[in-house]
Amino acid sequence: MTAGLDHRASVEARQIELVARAGSPEAAEGALLSAVRWLALLPAQWRAELHGLADDGLSIALRFSREREVPVARACADARRALDDPALDGWELVACREVGAGGARGDHVRDGGARDDGA
Repeated sequence: MTAGLDHRASVEARQIELVARAGSPEAAEGALLSAVRWLALLPAQWRAELHGLADDGLSIALRFSREREVPVARACADARRALDDPALDGWELVACREVGAGGARGDHVRDGGARDDGA
């Protein structure tokens, strides 16, 4: 288990929210298409949906539900790997957090895409 992640919180969470930010105005111009591409590149077993798109196109929020336990650190790594696709050039993962009945449980990614798992 990754340091700083509470296993019980992972099991109880219903969804994980992912937020990506455009690193340039050019990337932001195609935000909706980028969101669809990002959804398509995520693991097939995730039931993901577009949760938000900033008016200025500079950020995309996706949420996915889990049929089985997926550790947050793994979900963040999979989301970051999908954003490495050349079709999503200019986008970076800035937040990856569990979302349960009470709302977000805490970010696991800092600005700039560095993992924040308490290690």
